[in-house]
Amino acid sequence: MNLDQVHKSKVLRVAITGLTGRMGISIAHELSKMSNAALCAAIVGREDTKNIAEFNKIRTIKILPCNTLYNNDEKLPLHDIDVIIDFSAPDLSVICAQHAAEYGIPLVIGTTGFTPEHKEILRKVYEKIAVVISGNMSVGVSLLMSMVKMIAKVLPNDFDVEIREMHHRHKVDAPSGTALMLAEHICENRGTDDNISNSDNKICYGRTGARQRGEIGISSLRGGEITGDHEVHFLGEDEHIICRHVANNRNIFARGAIRAAHWVVSQPPGKYSMSNVLDDYHHKGSQK
Repeated sequence: MNLDQVHKSKVLRVAITGLTGRMGISIAHELSKMSNAALCAAIVGREDTKNIAEFNKIRTIKILPCNTLYNNDEKLPLHDIDVIIDFSAPDLSVICAQHAAEYGIPLVIGTTGFTPEHKEILRKVYEKIAVVISGNMSVGVSLLMSMVKMIAKVLPNDFDVEIREMHHRHKVDAPSGTALMLAEHICENRGTDDNISNSDNKICYGRTGARQRGEIGISSLRGGEITGDHEVHFLGEDEHIICRHVANNRNIFARGAIRAAHWVVSQPPGKYSMSNVLDDYHHKGSQK
């Protein structure tokens, strides 16, 4: 299907930020197999234009170079895009989000490693457009999140919590966005007792030595070509509960991101998670 055919049909027109990265390539591959969605454009930092040109030798798409700094006087030409899927770097991601907000184009963001300053920019974007943002787009990880939330609510607070995550050697940020999401869900859902409150829950990363009461430790391993491996340990004096998710390839994240893209285009402005996407999907399925 060429671009003219896409424009005349009801196919979801997708732009990808971070197309030449591992996830961008996986999403492009999944889109190429679909009849109801198509890759139409790549939003790139100017330094990445050469890599996109190489990609275009295989498949022709629009290349939309994005300035390093956002400039209201130089907007990206996004008129014929329905949704943007972003797996890039934090700086480019927030610039892309600002452009999308100007056009009212919904977003799916899988980028991680945002600073407080980045998050403040994104909060303003959520007021203008619908955004699904998640450190992990897989269905299995969403189920893992639900499991750890339930366990955190039920278990006594004298259980210690440790999170271990493993990824390929090329991954830049640590701990992973998924590990941080798991830790935050546990902090938010732990009960209170006379010895510990929710405010006492602290996330500690890369520190050795004795754990303080209520701390949640995160350890990261990097090596090989591991797609993603997350393990949560709830450790009591007499029993030990382990929850684990292993991603064998990036296709699960790509398919999840595309599912989120189909969902977000019909949502009002706001910040959404993959749980919102999947809850709505299963709710509609149960009504059939």
